[in-house]
Amino acid sequence: MKPVGVINHQVYSEACADLIYEMGTFRPGDLIAIIGPSGVGKTTLRHACMREFFGHPRSWGLGRMPVVEIYPRLAAGGYFSSKDFAGMFQDELHVPRLKWLDLGADEWIMGFNETIHSMKTEWARLKNRQATEGQCWDSIDLSLAARGCLYVSIEQVTTLMVTRQTRELSEHVLNLLNIAERCKIMIIVTGVTKALGMWHKFHELGRRVHPVWVRNYNWQHSGDERAFLRLLKALSVSFKTYPASLMSTMAAEILIASGGTVGGVTKLLGHAAKVANIRGGDGISKQDIEASYPSAGDIDRIWEHNDEFKRAAAPAKMGKRLDKARSAWMSQRG
Repeated sequence: MKPVGVINHQVYSEACADLIYEMGTFRPGDLIAIIGPSGVGKTTLRHACMREFFGHPRSWGLGRMPVVEIYPRLAAGGYFSSKDFAGMFQDELHVPRLKWLDLGADEWIMGFNETIHSMKTEWARLKNRQATEGQCWDSIDLSLAARGCLYVSIEQVTTLMVTRQTRELSEHVLNLLNIAERCKIMIIVTGVTKALGMWHKFHELGRRVHPVWVRNYNWQHSGDERAFLRLLKALSVSFKTYPASLMSTMAAEILIASGGTVGGVTKLLGHAAKVANIRGGDGISKQDIEASYPSAGDIDRIWEHNDEFKRAAAPAKMGKRLDKARSAWMSQRG
């Protein structure tokens, strides 16, 4: 099995164009939300668009960093802590990991990373771990301006939703948006459909959120059969099957078992390749794929989440409100 790189398939291309547009329409204080079912490639998409949008770091300027990426984690008590998050934010501004660059053996990047690594000990010494949360955020304000930072990317924003009952999950997001407005930056978040709960409850959040929908493939979506077959053909470079046409003949089965996501397909085929290897087969067979299907309950849950996403992403229907508006305006004209 060969490594699977970024595959520029239809769903990816659609969402990539949408994300690049939203990033290019700079609205300080607003939030871009990349939303999609698990496995659709939201992180891969975000990283690829960031590389395209921000270019090589040697063009940024000394000490400048146009984007910061944060991976929030839960505190020791199992809840999200805004103070811990502020600490992570500070770390990335001073000693960034820059995993999203993914430029391999680029000599300039290797030297850049060595320089950053050498700063870790010094930053650990300078960082004031006794600072209050307010002082941390004040420091972040100053650092954002000094770095020339315009965007902050937050992976798996649903982590912010694991809050204590005494805290509203919207408080954390509102705090971030207030900082974004004050510091003239935009925030990019990534999450599953559940993340929509962070702003549906409050209009103040909703009007400042710009969603980028990253959907799964679905038999009900026009044109998806051909697009999914093209995806399987691209993946056939990494997964040897017997016969060679196996993935196209099993396309419907693979769609259902994988949830119609590129991550689901690669996971399914990866497991099938392991099964084939154990039995000593020369390539993945139909039986190997069938032996790799998730349980019936897991498949049901995958498609329930997909349906939830589909409902969330669907354009609103005006319904009775539209009828009332038309009726009122017609009576006024008469």
